[in-house]
Amino acid sequence: MSRIYEDRGAARRLDIYMIILGLVFLAGCRELWEALAVDPADFSGLAFGAVFVGGAVYGVYQTFNDGRDLVTAFDVDFDAGNARVTMWQPFRRPVMEAPLSEFANWRFWVKVTGALRRYQLFAELRGYPRKLVFELNPSKPLDGLRRIAPAAIADFENSPGSKKAGPG
Repeated sequence: MSRIYEDRGAARRLDIYMIILGLVFLAGCRELWEALAVDPADFSGLAFGAVFVGGAVYGVYQTFNDGRDLVTAFDVDFDAGNARVTMWQPFRRPVMEAPLSEFANWRFWVKVTGALRRYQLFAELRGYPRKLVFELNPSKPLDGLRRIAPAAIADFENSPGSKKAGPG
């Protein structure tokens, strides 16, 4: 199989986010414990702890929701018509193998959050309940993905702000 897509830093980055959020949660629990057990009249410590715990829980929920279908590697054997997709989940990398024909409905999307533009490619895998998300980098070549999803890659290359990566 040939690796036609890889997002090397995504899994590590998301795992580090989860670790930081775990530490924030523990700091919030400590603040709550100190506010309730040590000084019951300390309402600022209670509020501070509640904000930390609530923020950490929300952050874990958002990180998991946004990243759970993120593809970190996509390997394809064009001759045999098989594909293997590696995804991110907290502290593990589930791998799914399927015939290449099972990947369908490829489409390009630009996710705009404030001033940040994230280029994404979505695909559906038969039997998988949600869409797969590929984060596209304008500076990386996309020839392998172009063979599978030519219309979606053309949309990406023609979108404002993206640069053609060139051959490779």
